[in-house]
This record gives sequence, C-alpha cells and structure tokens, in this order.
Amino acid sequence: MRFLSLRWRLVFSYVFVTALTVLSLGGLALWLLQRNAAQRETEYLTNNAQAVARQVTGLLQSPIAFPSDRYPLQQLATTSAFLGNVQVRILDTQGRVLADSGPRSASDQIMWIAPPREQNVLEGDTGAIVFFMMGGDRRAVERVLPQGRRVMVQRAQGPFGNGIAFAPETGPQNRIDSGPTDISTRSVSVPITDLGRVMGYVEVSGAPNYVGEALSTARNALSFAALAATILAVLSGFVVSRGLTSPLARLASAAKQMTQGNLSARALVSAPNDNTRDEISQLSEQFNQMAAKLESSFAALSAERDALRRFIADASHELRTPITALKTFNELLQNGAAHDPITRSEFLAESQTQLNRLEWITSNLLNLSRLDAGLITLDLKDQLVRDLLETALAPFRLRAQQQQVQLIIDTPDPKLILRCDLARMQIVLSNLIDNALKFTLTGGQIRLGADIVEPRMAGKQNIKLFVRDTGVGILPTDLPHVFERFYRGNSDLNKGGSGLGLAIVKSIVSAHHGSVSVNSEAGRGSVFTVIL
Repeated sequence: MRFLSLRWRLVFSYVFVTALTVLSLGGLALWLLQRNAAQRETEYLTNNAQAVARQVTGLLQSPIAFPSDRYPLQQLATTSAFLGNVQVRILDTQGRVLADSGPRSASDQIMWIAPPREQNVLEGDTGAIVFFMMGGDRRAVERVLPQGRRVMVQRAQGPFGNGIAFAPETGPQNRIDSGPTDISTRSVSVPITDLGRVMGYVEVSGAPNYVGEALSTARNALSFAALAATILAVLSGFVVSRGLTSPLARLASAAKQMTQGNLSARALVSAPNDNTRDEISQLSEQFNQMAAKLESSFAALSAERDALRRFIADASHELRTPITALKTFNELLQNGAAHDPITRSEFLAESQTQLNRLEWITSNLLNLSRLDAGLITLDLKDQLVRDLLETALAPFRLRAQQQQVQLIIDTPDPKLILRCDLARMQIVLSNLIDNALKFTLTGGQIRLGADIVEPRMAGKQNIKLFVRDTGVGILPTDLPHVFERFYRGNSDLNKGGSGLGLAIVKSIVSAHHGSVSVNSEAGRGSVFTVIL
C-alpha cells in the first residue's frame, strides 16, 4: 500500500515524534504552571489574611457586646475584600462569623472616598469617609458624600493582573471591567493572635481563578503550538523523505532497467565529492561499481560464449577432416582395396597419419582446457637460459639443415637464470621455432635469444625470450588473430597445421604470469617475444 511506503512512514514518524515531544513538554509545562500558580495563589491569600489579622487584633481586644460594635470589623472586612478582590470573613474562636465581606460574586462593588467634613475635623475626627456602593446606584452616595470632593475607586483588571483604578465621577456605563468572573475554590484561614493567645480567625477565599485562566490560556497556546508543530513536522517529513526516497527511487529504477536487460543503466550519484557523500550516495556509487563489474562480466561471458562457439565449430571442423579420411579409407578397404597389398599399405600408412593428427589435436585441446582452467600446477625451478635455448633448438637442427635455414642462439650472459617450468617452456620455444621454420624460405635465418628487460625490480628482473626469423611474415589483417585457436591466416603461403600451436604458447606463458607478442612485416619476417 502507498501509506506503507518509506516516504509515508518517515512522515508519520516525524509527526509521532513531534506530537510526543509537544505533549510531553506541554504536559510538564502545564503541571509546573499549575503548581506555581496554586502556590502563588495560596501565598497571596495567606498574605491578605495575615494583613487583616494584624488589623483585627486591636479591634478584638474589647468585647463585642452589641451589633454596632461589629461595624469596624465589617468595614475592615469589606475594605480588605475590595482591595484584595477576595472574600474576607472574621470569625471568633468558636467559629462564629463576626464580619463577612459577602460573596465574591459582588465584584461590581465600587468604593467612594471623600475627605472628612470640617465639623468632624474640628471635633478631632480626621478619618476619611468611605462608602461602598453596589450595583452602581449613586443616589445614596450623593446623600452622604459632598459633591465635587468624592473620588471613585474601582477594581481593574489590566494586562498585568488585578489592580485598583481611581476615576472621576462617571456613570455606570463608563465603568472599568473588574476582571474575571470565575472564582477560585481555594481558601486560607489564619489565626488572630495576641501575645500567643488565639482571639479568632481570618478566612480569605473567593479570589479570581487566575490559575484556571492561566491553564486555559496555556492549553490553548499548547493546542495551537501542537497544531503548528504537526504541520511543520508533516512538511519537514515530506521534504526530508523526498530527499531520502528520491535517490532510492532512482536506484530502484536503475536496478529495474538492469533486470530488464539494460546492463548499462546507472544510478545518479548526487554528490561528486567523496567527502560530501551521504550513505545513499555511497550506496549508489557502490551499485554503479557493481553494475559496471556485472556488465563487464556479462560482456566477458558473452565474448567467451562466442569464442566457445567458434572453438567448437573449429574443433569440429579440425576433427572432421581426419575422421572423414579414416572413414573413406575404411570403406575402400572394405570394398576390395584390402586385397591389393600396395594400396592397403598406403591406406594404413595414411590412416596412421590421421590417427596421429587426431591424437595431437585432442591432446593439445585437453592441455589447453587444463591451462585455461588453472588445473595444471607449474613446476617452477631456476633454469640456465642458455641451456633452455639449446635444448629447445636441438630437435630442429636437422630439419633446418635440410631447409638450408641458419639457426643462431644469442644470449648476453651465459649464466643468465630464468625461473620457469622447464617442460612447458620447452613446448613454448618448440612451437615458436616450428612455426618459424614453416614460414622461412631456403637461405633464411632464425635467431633464438634472450635479454634482460629494464628497469629491474628490487630482487627481481624480467627476462625476454625471442624468436626472430626472416620468413614471409604475417599479413596485418592476420596479426590480431594469430594467438587464437584454430586460426591459420589468409596467406597464400599457409602451410596448414591445426592452428593450436600459438594458442598453446599463449596459455603456457599466461600460466607463468608472463606475456607474448608478435611484430611482423609481410615479406620481411616476424619476431615473437615472450617476457617472464
């Protein structure tokens, strides 16, 4: 399925990691925020309660006998509740309510302040007149406080928290928002003490639920952050996955082309510099190297298959000639030629020649196949080059005399040593000498020699063996093929043969990890060179 592809899995993993991170950090931040806000709220309520308790101590030192005695307590509770934006209750030691500012729902309370009247000042009362108004009704205030001298005080909720706002006389329609209406359920009770004696309690509660509002705001911010992070994760996942999957897709396309037979297909390597390549670029490079080797191997196999087909065809042709001759001789002998002693003798002699030819071909084909397959172990020993050349040349001296061809051995140093397999190196030199004698006319010359090839390696030296003749030479069209099996050239002076001699030379030299080459000019002779 498409959603199970590597690209989508990368996108999903980005989203999952992002969501997990945001939720984990957001949850931790919300917990810390809630804990800190609750602690601050408790401290705020406690400080307010302690401040009220210090004010109440003096008022409770005298016994409260009449309800009018509670007026200062009620005024203190109401003023403290207004200023602190909380509910304040003053209790005695029995838990009975002495003063109560009222529920926190009366948050639209306004406080009016006016300076003391002149009469009161003369009588020694310098306290200001404080009047609380509920619901914005100003008539009661006007009856008590002198107009023009009164100041309205109102709770205000600003961007930096709760505060007190002083404003001129304005109607209810111009009032300032007093803050959140959500009330906290947290409550704090502080004892009222005098010289260690508990005289009552101050209970403060009903503060604005800033904790809940802060958490709500934080949750909303976290939700928007999570949404934005998820969108960014999806976009980032697509970008990163595209960068990862595009090279893999090109690599898969190249592999598919190779599967379909296009061995020249290659993957695109994005980074040309080895130091800047990532793992996918390195994989593409390794894939291209593997593809190049596969293409080379298949090309070599194809060439070897074609060579094998030609080899089988040539071998069949070479074997067919002596087999056909033997079959013909056998049929003639069966039809009466056997009664003629002379004819029978000629047929038997020719049959023996063809059998020898068959034996030679099959034996050399077997040796060639073993050499090419690496099944023959060379017996490498140090040999004097002079002795090697003399031994190889000895069987051909009589034949050279009969053809009136001069044989010459040329070595720079009689003590020159070559490490080789003596028997097989004799085969190499014998085939080269035999080939030279076939194509060297009367009065010609064949020179067999050796020399040191410069430069020398540390502790080692390359030695060159050569067979140079003054024969008819090799045509330029035949030179690239002379070491191929069963190749006999197109020259009119072709002396026949199986076409296996030079192929055997090349196989033996290759088994010695050496090289063989030929230089020739038609009509002026050839030089075969073996370097070991």
